[in-house]
Amino acid sequence: SLRAPSLPSGKGQQAEQTARKYPLFQELASVKQEIQDDFSKARLGLRKIAGRVDGDRTAAAIKRAKKAVPAPEPRPVSAQEASMTAQISALPGDSPAAAASARAVSPETRESGRPGVNPFQVVTALILCAVVVLAFSLGRPPRGQAAFPLPHTQAAGLCLAPEGSRLFFLDPQRQLLFTVSSPGGMVRSVEGFPAGAARALAFDGEFFWSVGDKGIVKHKAGGRYSALETYPEAGSGVSALFWDGKYLWAGGAPGGQLNRYLPGGSLAPAGSYAMPAVGSPGISISGETLFTLDTAAGKLCAYKLGGAMEPFEEAGLAAFLPRKGRVAGFAMDNTYLWLITENPAELRRVNLSRLKFVVNKP
Repeated sequence: SLRAPSLPSGKGQQAEQTARKYPLFQELASVKQEIQDDFSKARLGLRKIAGRVDGDRTAAAIKRAKKAVPAPEPRPVSAQEASMTAQISALPGDSPAAAASARAVSPETRESGRPGVNPFQVVTALILCAVVVLAFSLGRPPRGQAAFPLPHTQAAGLCLAPEGSRLFFLDPQRQLLFTVSSPGGMVRSVEGFPAGAARALAFDGEFFWSVGDKGIVKHKAGGRYSALETYPEAGSGVSALFWDGKYLWAGGAPGGQLNRYLPGGSLAPAGSYAMPAVGSPGISISGETLFTLDTAAGKLCAYKLGGAMEPFEEAGLAAFLPRKGRVAGFAMDNTYLWLITENPAELRRVNLSRLKFVVNKP
């Protein structure tokens, strides 16, 4: 049997503090975004008010200028001019009010009172609007995806609880277990987990299973997650674990073996299959279908267990993967694909209905 590594004194207290710290981190990030949105709205409102104030000032200046100009001295009107004025006034649709309106918008009045439109300012404003719209669109995740910030951490072994309401992942460097709510993406707890150098994690509803340098390890759920059993022969070359409700699956290196075990008093072998030649940060199995994630090609691939190791179905994921950093793990249920990334440290949720699966011809 494998003895659980001793934890530093005060580990439980540190984990308790960490559990409070990281949910608060996500809440602060959400509040920060709301403040930024409110600030942007306030700036737009101030700009509108400033525009109205400038318009009122201009109108007042024009009004003062008109009052300051003395009215011209009346001059005698000849009989010919009086006759022409009468003829013009008799035209249909014209009135003294219309004539006054025409004089108000005459070129002389515009030149003396109102500034003209500067084409350079118009072009500059349009460019700024385009830049703002582009930045906003680039900053938003694609439709069907949500991103939840995580504390800076080394991540391994993203997995779902059988009931689907929780996700788990490890920080093997600091030997921590993170519990995240689904589908909310909030960190609910951070606890010490004695599994240094762990590469993968699975949870069967009662026990946790990890794999590292010592092999596959069965952990007691809750408390200190002490190691109950160790299976060194089953962990050789294993880099991914998955629990399907009945069997524990252990996947090896690309082109290696995918083994199925029936947990009980021991890990009883219950089948062996070939792994795809392309590496994946985890595995997911539904019935007789194996799902892997080809991060290099940006694709979610589906394989028939026991068949040729060529994907019979693929879905593009390039729009949902980070431009930098790496994908450290993935998990799937009937509704969502979950991705955990490093640099930036995020948990990403992708609605499977947004993915376009393409069937490959045999």
